[in-house]
Amino acid sequence: TSTEASAIAREIRRLLLAELRGSAHPEAVVGLVDTVSPPAKRPYENSGLRRYGATYSIYLHPVS
Repeated sequence: TSTEASAIAREIRRLLLAELRGSAHPEAVVGLVDTVSPPAKRPYENSGLRRYGATYSIYLHPVS
């Protein structure tokens, strides 16, 4: 449903902003995660599907 698709998009945004930011990986650290355009309903030709989209910028720097 549209409600479920919206909830998934919001949860992904929350995880990116709260969990990914500052996380360290073997080769890089996530320095910044920012929302360019927040989750929003997107048009789609198939009326049986619900489509939401968002755009994020993610900055990484090498592990020092």
